[in-house]
Amino acid sequence: MARETEPLTSRYFVVANLFGVASLMPAILVLYGLFPDWSLMYLANPSHLSGFLIVPVLVLAAAGGPALGFLAIFHALRQSKTWRRRGPWVVLWALAGVILLFGGGRILTVAYYDAFHTAGARLGLFQSALFLPLMLCAGAVVSVYVYVVMHVKRHIEMGRGLPTDR
Repeated sequence: MARETEPLTSRYFVVANLFGVASLMPAILVLYGLFPDWSLMYLANPSHLSGFLIVPVLVLAAAGGPALGFLAIFHALRQSKTWRRRGPWVVLWALAGVILLFGGGRILTVAYYDAFHTAGARLGLFQSALFLPLMLCAGAVVSVYVYVVMHVKRHIEMGRGLPTDR
């Protein structure tokens, strides 16, 4: 099987887009519909924003996130030097570590936007009504992701026995 040279026309780009549309978009929209303050608490105060503005932005973020991630990884893997391949992963893990180190306590709390940013009253995530919907959405997203990865691996294995056109 020939290697894909054009990322935008590869089947894996389509898979990344379908993953965003089929799993992330519904999860993000459900969580925003149930808990708008929590969904945007790091970015904006939802009471000051129009739903006509927020919903399209959330849809674009959910649909575009996996596609942009695919393109970034595709570009990194095409680099000839090892440090260019590993660099994005090192940066990603370092940023995740910094977020957990300095923001771990805040990640596990829920509050209205103003209370969150002014150190007002916060509620632990495990005691809030948000916990169950968040776990259900996360479980659905992870299930779709695992299914997609298994399907792609099966597709790659089936293609290995086919003759190449080059």
